[in-house]
Amino acid sequence: MQNILSKKDGLIVKEKMLLYYLGIGKKDDEIPDIEQITPSDWEKLIEKAKERKVASMLFYSLSQSRKIDLLTKESQLALRKSYLAVLSKNMKIYGELAKLLERLNDEEIPVIVLKGAALAELLYENIAIRPMQDIDLIAKGDDIKRINDILLELNWENQEHLSTSGFHKEFSKHISYVTGRVLMEIHPKLYEFPKLDPWANAVSAKICSNNTFILGKEDFFLHLCIHLEDHYRTGLETNLIWYIDVANFLQRYQDDINWDYVAKISSESKFDGIIHSILREINQSFNGSIPDHIINRFTADKSDLSIEKVFNHVSNPIKHFFALMAEVSGPRNASLKNRAFIIFRNIFPCKAYMVEKYEIKNENLFYLYYFVRMFRGIKKFFIGLYHLPNYLSHKKLKN
Repeated sequence: MQNILSKKDGLIVKEKMLLYYLGIGKKDDEIPDIEQITPSDWEKLIEKAKERKVASMLFYSLSQSRKIDLLTKESQLALRKSYLAVLSKNMKIYGELAKLLERLNDEEIPVIVLKGAALAELLYENIAIRPMQDIDLIAKGDDIKRINDILLELNWENQEHLSTSGFHKEFSKHISYVTGRVLMEIHPKLYEFPKLDPWANAVSAKICSNNTFILGKEDFFLHLCIHLEDHYRTGLETNLIWYIDVANFLQRYQDDINWDYVAKISSESKFDGIIHSILREINQSFNGSIPDHIINRFTADKSDLSIEKVFNHVSNPIKHFFALMAEVSGPRNASLKNRAFIIFRNIFPCKAYMVEKYEIKNENLFYLYYFVRMFRGIKKFFIGLYHLPNYLSHKKLKN
């Protein structure tokens, strides 16, 4: 057997192979039959899958197609361990979510379950396939205080002072909580679409055997796309699983989506180019079959979210500065007042935030810690600048 991934274009072949054997990519002449793949190549492919957080999905896909037995025992074991690790973590996450949803239902407090916690159970129908980092919920503004009290009763700890945006409650894009190793973020709205009412099109769903709500199909699709783009644009972590979420979501719901609504919202939010780029890529690199008349409803621009860029994405050492600048300059914060407010609140967050973040014993002296905050921020920025040349050279090499 030839060593397929040792070719000059091996990286591209490896990416295509991974997508294909995940059951979401297209088969072409470059992708070998599974019998032709050497044990060494499988090791590389599995490492790539682990790196991109899709190893559990790869195990499931190969098992469903009965191809898993063609791998070496070592490769099977490596994939099975990844699958069981995701299952174990997600069982803990869903266990905590179930307790919270049950309590919220008792108190008649509605929430919308976002992203992974909704996708794993409702789209993938197997919680071991779709890895999750945390639980994301949308709550109505008037209910946030009540939910906070319930979470504290259920032994969750309010981690708002760890929010990377530096905002406190009324200014925050989310309020963070933790219990054990399970993280949760409560959002007052869809941060990416501040003018959109997520409750207007929310639909009922059953998650963890509890009644709750998820976003309507159109809002769900938009949120998945912009969440992917937001992380890529700001230099934060970009996971392949987020692209696979979009591809699988469209595979299931494409014909049910009101594309007039999607086109209207994306145009108003100035996200046309992003949606156009993602839809094109779904057709080119995945098993997508989105008609041109739908794709052409979204005006193309310089947005480039090709799967190669996602595969080759490297983290920016001054990513938090980039994230702030992207947030300030983004179309969602068009007014000068909003942009000035975001900068001001990042540099000078509220008293409650400062007291918790810096563990200030004398609360009346909290304002002195703004100097500490600025010093640490400047220090972190210059350390990032020091590492920036390595980041740029690495990024250039990968591209």
